[in-house]
Amino acid sequence: MIIASAICCISFGIHQAVNVEESLNGIFDEPDKYISLAEACYWQMVFNSALAITLFLAWIKVLQITIVAVFLCINIDLFQYHMHDLVE
Repeated sequence: MIIASAICCISFGIHQAVNVEESLNGIFDEPDKYISLAEACYWQMVFNSALAITLFLAWIKVLQITIVAVFLCINIDLFQYHMHDLVE
């Protein structure tokens, strides 16, 4: 889910950059014409929200992996300590 969301954000970011560049080129080609960037601004806000959600999910996954790794290390240490007591 995180990878799919990240791929969507990357592709949307590229599309948005191309769209804004085309709009800005239109401004330079016709300086007397008013070009509205409201739609581009709206989609940029949507992109920012999607990116924030993706980063939040990625941090949850990183913390989950870290917690599992710490839990496994503690269990291995306790098991070795217990086995050491049984041998003596």
